[in-house]
Amino acid sequence: MDKRIQIASLLVCVIVWALTFPVIKFLLGYFHPVSLSMFRYGIGALALIPFLLRDRRKMVSELKAIGILFPIFALFTIPFPDLLQNFGMRMMDRETVASVTSILQPMSPVFTLILAALFLREKVTGRKVLGILMAFAGAIMLSTGGDLRIGDANSLGAFLILLSALSYAISGIIGKHILHDTSPEGVMIWGYVFGALFLFPVWAYEPQVPSLDAWGLLALLFLSIGTLFPYLLWYKVLEHNEVSAQTAFVFLIPLFGVLFSALLMGERLSPYLLMWGLLILAGVYLTQSGSPSPEGKGR
Repeated sequence: MDKRIQIASLLVCVIVWALTFPVIKFLLGYFHPVSLSMFRYGIGALALIPFLLRDRRKMVSELKAIGILFPIFALFTIPFPDLLQNFGMRMMDRETVASVTSILQPMSPVFTLILAALFLREKVTGRKVLGILMAFAGAIMLSTGGDLRIGDANSLGAFLILLSALSYAISGIIGKHILHDTSPEGVMIWGYVFGALFLFPVWAYEPQVPSLDAWGLLALLFLSIGTLFPYLLWYKVLEHNEVSAQTAFVFLIPLFGVLFSALLMGERLSPYLLMWGLLILAGVYLTQSGSPSPEGKGR
C-alpha cells in the first residue's frame, strides 16, 4: 500500500474518532456509560452479522486459525478499555478528572512503542522515540490547556485510566500479530462480536434502555455504525505498517477533538491550539519518516 494512501486512510480514522468525542458527550445525556458501550458495540456487531454470514466459511476458518487470541484481542479492544476508563473517571475528583484523563490516555502509543519492541521486534529508532515524545507532549498540552496541576486526584481512578491506555496498547500488539493469519475484515468482525458478547453480561446486571429522540438516535447510529469503516481502514493499513509508528496517529485525535468540540459544542478554542497542534504534527511526521513500511502479511 502506497505511503500516501496509508496516511490519508489514517487521517480519515482519527478525524472520525475525534468526532465521536462530542457525540459521546451528547449521548451521555441519555445513557449510563456501560449502556452506551453496550449499545454502541452491540449495534455495530449486529450490523456486521450479514458480512459474517456472507463470508462465513472464511470467517469460521480464520476464527479456528486464530483461536483464543480473537476473544483476548476483543477483551483488550472493547470492554476492558471502555469500562476501565468509565469507572476510573467516575471515581475521581470531578474538578481534576478531565486533566488527569488527558494526561494518562495518550500513554497508549508510548506503551505500544515499548511492547512492539519487546514482542514484535520492531526497531526503536531515535526519530521514532523523539516523534512520539513530541506528539505526546503536544497532546497533553493541547488537552489540558497547559495546566498540568492535577490536584488530589483519586489514585485508584487514575490507575484504572492508565490501565485503559495499556489495554489499547496490548490490543494493538495482538491485532498486528493476528493480521499475519487473518484478514482486516475478520479482525474487525470478530473483535466487535466478541466485544459485544463480553459487554452484554455487564450491561445485563443493571440494564438500561433509554428513550431517544431523533437526534439521539442519529448520534447513536453514527457512533455504532458510522465508525465501522474507520476501524476497517485502520486494520487494513496495519497490515503494511509498524504498529508503533501507526499508533502515533492517535495523538492527532485531541487536535481534531478540540476543533470539533468548538464547532459542534461551542467550546472555546485555546490560543495555543496552533502551537501544540504543530508540535503533534511534527511528532507524527517524525514517527512516520523514521520507520519502515513492511509490505505484506509476513506469512
